[in-house]
Amino acid sequence: MKPETRVTAVCLNSRKLLLFLMALLLFAAMQPPGALAQEGARVKSLNLADLVNYSGVIVRGQVLSVKAEKHPQLTNANTVVVTLRVSEVLKGEAGPEYTFRQYAWDIRDANSRLGYKVGEEVLLMLLPPSQYGLSSPVGFAQGRFRFQRDALGNETAVNGWSNRGLMTGIEAAMPQLEQKLSAAARVVVKQHQDGPIGYTEFKDLIRGIIAARQ
Repeated sequence: MKPETRVTAVCLNSRKLLLFLMALLLFAAMQPPGALAQEGARVKSLNLADLVNYSGVIVRGQVLSVKAEKHPQLTNANTVVVTLRVSEVLKGEAGPEYTFRQYAWDIRDANSRLGYKVGEEVLLMLLPPSQYGLSSPVGFAQGRFRFQRDALGNETAVNGWSNRGLMTGIEAAMPQLEQKLSAAARVVVKQHQDGPIGYTEFKDLIRGIIAARQ
């Protein structure tokens, strides 16, 4: 290889590395303070108001596809691309399908598709996409909710932290919230500690938090 060719190759690789590092810094800056970590690592606990306020879009839908692939611009970055068939939009805008690209800090996360499974029903509180099109649920596992049925057959929502801490500090931080909620949702705010939350009340809480901030 000619010296000038070798120098050009080094410069190109350095530029790619710089872009990659810049993307990581931008992605880190998007997360709430102290929340930056991948699945299973230590993450700051966020309450439901934090999750709602930091999200750019909140969508419910069925996972149509999950693909692990390198970032098209940042070729050293492992990412997972998820597409949902949208059934409900609680914040922001989304069409019949919604696709986002999530950075995988570890190759094992990419190989596991970050735990997303085709066919599953989820509600995601997603950060606005970064300059490089990267997004993720706010607080990672905290902003990703799956659905279950309780003993009476009622639909419930639960995140990767079993909903622990979702109601912590909300009453003190948002005294105006109570008047925006149904009686059942107010009970959840006062009494819930962990475990699934009825989806009707959960949805009322999300909409109430959005309304209280306006």
